[in-house]
Amino acid sequence: MNSINALLVPTFVSGSDSFSNLATFGVRCAQSLAVRRLLLATYLGGTGLLLAAALDIQTIILIVAFACCGLWASPRLSSRSSAMVTPILILLNLICWREAFLALPIAALTIALAHRFSVNQNCRDFLKLSGIVGASLTLIVILGKEVFQVLAQF
Repeated sequence: MNSINALLVPTFVSGSDSFSNLATFGVRCAQSLAVRRLLLATYLGGTGLLLAAALDIQTIILIVAFACCGLWASPRLSSRSSAMVTPILILLNLICWREAFLALPIAALTIALAHRFSVNQNCRDFLKLSGIVGASLTLIVILGKEVFQVLAQF
């Protein structure tokens, strides 16, 4: 008699409408999450390919090296030294964005340092924002020059 009840309970639960609706909802959520991840991976891959096409390999290596140095140094700096470095990095990102191959490594260093810098959250967010703005303006300048050079050839 126990074996009959053990077989009926899973059949009863899996056959109910609420269980099938819950299973369908779970499958739809997993599919939408997979689609979002695919879109994000495609966007980042396309941006990376565009960046690699616009920049030299030496600049890309320099950007990666600066980002790795920032990730290595960020937990090792004290709060006092972090407070001294923060305004300098923000000023460099806001001033050097016209110098294309100098500004991108500085922006990578700023964003990497902001990852685990020993400053308050507002300063960390401002560091990330200045790094992103500096890198964006630099990329616009680099890609804009190339577009104007192609248009000038016609």
